[in-house]
Amino acid sequence: MTSRLIGNALVIAMLMMIVVGCNPPVPSEKGTEFPSTDQMREKGPVQAYERMLRLRVNRQGKVHYAGIRSDSAPLTDYLAYLDEKLPLLGEAPEAAQLAFWINYFNAAVLRLILEHYPVVSVLEIGAAISDVNRINYDSLNRSHPNHPFDMVIAEAGNKKLSLRLIRDSIIRGQFNEPRVHFALVDGTASSPRLRRQIYVSENLGNQLDAAAKEFFGQAEKNVLNPTNPKLSPLMRKYRPDFGPDEGSTVDFVNQYIPIRIRPDAEVTYLDFDWRLNGY
Repeated sequence: MTSRLIGNALVIAMLMMIVVGCNPPVPSEKGTEFPSTDQMREKGPVQAYERMLRLRVNRQGKVHYAGIRSDSAPLTDYLAYLDEKLPLLGEAPEAAQLAFWINYFNAAVLRLILEHYPVVSVLEIGAAISDVNRINYDSLNRSHPNHPFDMVIAEAGNKKLSLRLIRDSIIRGQFNEPRVHFALVDGTASSPRLRRQIYVSENLGNQLDAAAKEFFGQAEKNVLNPTNPKLSPLMRKYRPDFGPDEGSTVDFVNQYIPIRIRPDAEVTYLDFDWRLNGY
């Protein structure tokens, strides 16, 4: 077995340990495999969820939370459908796993907000979280100990899942893909726009490229010019994901914008906007 195959096997093994703890995945029925995108879209829950997104998310990516709350069944059924697929996830190719977690994260954020709606910011939700329902990150020196992303949102095997664990330990920790930051929607005005379709493994690279171009093209999130650009606070928060230094960040951004930021540019960052991404 080559070192590359060994590395891939270790990545999958580590992912499954995070998702289901130290217990082995539940055996699937004979002949059952992780579904392809086409197979998933043939399922009612996926179709209904995408219809809901087209109806309740406008072309600017803002969410009509009150409308979703009036009929939340598509969201509930979609997340239940994804929960059913968790035991099969280790069988899926890497692109399918990454698409799965992006979709799961975005849908789970919608559910979390709706459970506490109306709110003007996701930070309002943190005060309502009990210690019993919070994953303890005190030892990790988190800046927001009451952040709602520390709330337990699901359990897989004996492992409790929070939005922070999904984003940081699974998505960022297991996949070397910085473009996910333009696909993960955390419910704030500073986050990327919510797509009106799910991410799919067969076209994931193109979808992530499109998400990055769209994100940097939004004047409210990035003020671009060659010499003193003001970038999204996401680029500062996750700068190690884009390379070892600020020059790497500039090189990354230059791939997705029509102008070129100069290597000697004075880069600053906009303030984070915690307001809800709703209308």
